[in-house]
Amino acid sequence: MVTRILKTKESGNVVYDNKGSSERLINYLKHEAKENGLSDIYFFNQAEINIKPDDVLHKIDNNIRGVKASESKFFTLIISPSQDELIHLKNDEKKLIEYTQKVMENYGNNFQLSNNKKIQKDDLVWFATIHQERKFSGTDEAVKEGSARSGMQKPGLQTHIHVIVSRRDAEQKITLSPEGNQKRFSKADWTFTNIKDFNLMFEYSQPQNLELEEKKLRVRLEQWAKNHPDIGKVIETEKVVKIAKERGFEGGFYRDLKKIEQKLEKGELILNPYHILAGDKTNRKAEYLAERVENIRTKYNLSDKEFDAAQIGKIGKEKNYSDEFYKNLRSIEKEIKEGRGVPPNYVEKLQMSQAYSNSIKDKFSSEKIDNLLKDTNQEKIISISKEGFDIGYEGDSPEDYVRKKKRRNNIHRPSFN
Repeated sequence: MVTRILKTKESGNVVYDNKGSSERLINYLKHEAKENGLSDIYFFNQAEINIKPDDVLHKIDNNIRGVKASESKFFTLIISPSQDELIHLKNDEKKLIEYTQKVMENYGNNFQLSNNKKIQKDDLVWFATIHQERKFSGTDEAVKEGSARSGMQKPGLQTHIHVIVSRRDAEQKITLSPEGNQKRFSKADWTFTNIKDFNLMFEYSQPQNLELEEKKLRVRLEQWAKNHPDIGKVIETEKVVKIAKERGFEGGFYRDLKKIEQKLEKGELILNPYHILAGDKTNRKAEYLAERVENIRTKYNLSDKEFDAAQIGKIGKEKNYSDEFYKNLRSIEKEIKEGRGVPPNYVEKLQMSQAYSNSIKDKFSSEKIDNLLKDTNQEKIISISKEGFDIGYEGDSPEDYVRKKKRRNNIHRPSFN
C-alpha cells in the first residue's frame, strides 16, 4: 500500500500546482475519467458520496481565509493499493471508500499542534475520487526497455484514489500543512499507520510483517557498513529507514536501494543517496547530474578539490537543472578538454545567468532573428546576422549565435517528463 502527498515541483505535472484555484486539477481528473470511458466523475468525503465536481471546486477554493497568495491552498494525496491488495479487496469500491476515509482520519490525527489540540475527522475539508486505470509514461521501466509505449494502458488492476485536501480546517482557523516541520506532521508515521490499518481492516496480512520489513532492512544496512566502512559518512541508517516507511517498503524503494548497492560495489561516488531512494523526477535529475559530473572527473582525472561534485550538484538544484546551467557546464568541460584545466572561477561560471542585450535598432530585433531562423538560406541568415552584429548586437559572434539558436531545442539531455 502506497499513500503519498504529492510535492508540486517534483510531480512534473502543472495540474497539481496548488498556489491558486483547484479548478485545473479537478478538470484534469474529469478528463482522465472520460478517457477511461466514464461520462463524469463523482467525489466523496467523510460524510457524503456522489459529490459533484463543481461543489468540490467551490468548497476547496472558498476555504482559504488567512492563507497568503504565495502559499499552497490545498494538497493532493494519492492512495495506491498494490494489485495483490486490490485482488484481496475484489476491487470493491465501497471498501476503497471506507479505507480512504480511514487514511484521511489518520491524516488529521497525525498533526501535532502546539496547544495539543487534536484534529478530528470532521475538522478536515477533503474530497476524493477513484480512478480505475493508469497509463505508461516515459519514466516507466517498461517504456525505457521498449516493452511498452508511453500512453498505453497498464495491464491488470490499477485502481487508485486521488484526494484533494484543504490547507485550512473547516472553521478556517488552523493551518494544516503536511510540508515542512516533521515534528508537526510525520509522513513516515502517517504512511506506516495507513499500511497497518489496511492490514487490520481487511485482514490482508499480519501487522507484524511491517516490523519484520524494517528489521530486515536494518540488517541489510548493517551489512553495508561492514563491507564499506566509510558508508556512515554517506548514508545514515535512520534516514534510509524513514524513507522506506514513507514509501511503504514497496518494490520501487528496493529497486532504488539496489542502485546504491551497485554503486558501492563499483566504488563509485554517491552524492545523492536520499534523492535516489526518494525516487521522484527531481531526484532523477539530480542523479543524472551527479553521474555526468563523475564522468567528467574520471575522464580528466580531476580531484574533488579541483572539481567539487557536491557544490556543482547544489548549484544544479538551485538552477533547476536548466538549459542555461548545462550550457555553462559544457563550456567548462570544453576548457578542460582543450587542456586549459578547470577554470579557477568555475563555480561562478555555473551560477552565471547569461543575458543577451536586445536594446538595438528596431530593424534587427531578437524577434527578427528568430524569424530568420525559419529561413533555410544559411548565407542569407549569416549575412543579416553580421549586419546586426555591426550595429551593436551584443553576445556571441553572429555565426555562433545563429548556430546555437538553431540547435538549442536538440540539446542531448533527458527531459525526465
